[in-house]
Formats: sequence, C-alpha cells, structure tokens
Amino acid sequence: MSGDEPISSDETVKSEGKSDDWYRDRAEKLHCVDGEIEVDSNARISRGDDHGAYVEAWVWVPDDEDPTDD
Repeated sequence: MSGDEPISSDETVKSEGKSDDWYRDRAEKLHCVDGEIEVDSNARISRGDDHGAYVEAWVWVPDDEDPTDD
C-alpha cells in the first residue's frame, strides 16, 4: 500500500494509533443515552486535523414535542 491510497474504514491501525472502534467506543461512553443517542458498531468515522474524529450516530427525535412551543 502506498501513502497515496485512502485508508479504508475497516483497517485496524489508523492515524495516531486510534482505530475506528476506539472512536466508536469513546463516543458511546461520552455521549450515548439508550433510546436517545446511539452509535452503531459500523458507524462511519471522519478524522479531523485537530486530534479527533466525528462519529456517525443516531439521534432520536420524538414527533410529539415542538421546541418552539416555549
């Protein structure tokens, strides 16, 4: 593999030593609430330039609440 080829989301070793699974697990521990915010085991990871990554997640939005009703 040359340095010009993209890194697939399935590779275990990633930039800065963090795997996709590491970011998914960290996102779960920091942000997930069962039934409100959830991360799938195959969620996409998008690494940033500033020592972190975005992790794809599911966010529950109920249809019976209107935030503009305040």
